[in-house]
Amino acid sequence: MISIVLPTYNSIEFLKERVDTILQQTHKRWECIVVDGESKDGTWEYLKDISETDKRFKLYQFPPKGVYNAWNIGVKQSKGDYIYFATSDDTMTPNCLEMLLSSIKKHPQCTIVHSNLKIIDKNSKCIEGYDWKNFYAQQYLGILTDQYHIRKAPLVGLMYTTHNTSVHSFTQILISKKVFENCGFFLEHMGHIADLEWGMRIGLTENFLHVPEELATWRVHENQLTENTNTYNQKLTILKLIILAIKNSNCNLKIKKNKFYLLAWTIKSLYYETSNFKKVTTSYFLKFIVLKLFNKKFKEALLNRDSYQDFLQAKLDIDFKKQIELL
Repeated sequence: MISIVLPTYNSIEFLKERVDTILQQTHKRWECIVVDGESKDGTWEYLKDISETDKRFKLYQFPPKGVYNAWNIGVKQSKGDYIYFATSDDTMTPNCLEMLLSSIKKHPQCTIVHSNLKIIDKNSKCIEGYDWKNFYAQQYLGILTDQYHIRKAPLVGLMYTTHNTSVHSFTQILISKKVFENCGFFLEHMGHIADLEWGMRIGLTENFLHVPEELATWRVHENQLTENTNTYNQKLTILKLIILAIKNSNCNLKIKKNKFYLLAWTIKSLYYETSNFKKVTTSYFLKFIVLKLFNKKFKEALLNRDSYQDFLQAKLDIDFKKQIELL
């Protein structure tokens, strides 16, 4: 069974469309764990009406403590073997769960299955000129985005170090519940991009299966919660999240020993905005300066995200081609 975790907080604007896409699923063996943050806009009343006619909806209400708290509660309340996070303003195709589940069952060495993504506006229309395939991670993966393949660990985790993610929206993925048992839950005290830490943490140890079908959407609208990752403070948060992901992961010792190289791309983004005093009194800035001065390959790799990702994999003796298994 699949446990759909649906967090809500004053979500009525797009909620009916989201619930409709759940009810329309061709795969029928699911439960929907609703975790509501004491909504005041009619969200709770609407969901209570739904649950009275469809007992697969299980409703819980708690004081609002953020989306990661709601996700953690939902997973802990779930009974299914697989978890799907249904963000309240996004949608999925009717065959989304069926395709993701049937695909991952064919490849038991994988614990997460990932689909392509469509970006839509508040009216559920595609946004012209805004294509998920043009994002950094998809550009790095190239034609693989349109091919069935397995991304062997630690490839997905390493991609977080330079491209911030290879999972842009959690609506793209179906997750074996074993992942939470083996790797832990979401951090609840690190702000609105803390899923970066969880994604990298599990990406360092778990194999991903990619299904090249647009099965889910990510809605861009004025009311959604967004963060500017280009500010100094947000870059510093990303650095902290990467450090935590390595620390919290069950990844191999070689990755942990080479932690600095996993941090270096983010350190570069902070370097030119950091005071000279902090540069000479902070160990990782000093190491960055020395390597840039005396290691030609390191300096050249820093020219762009893709070249640094290739450098990082070579440093860890990881062959990108061997981490990809075409199906």
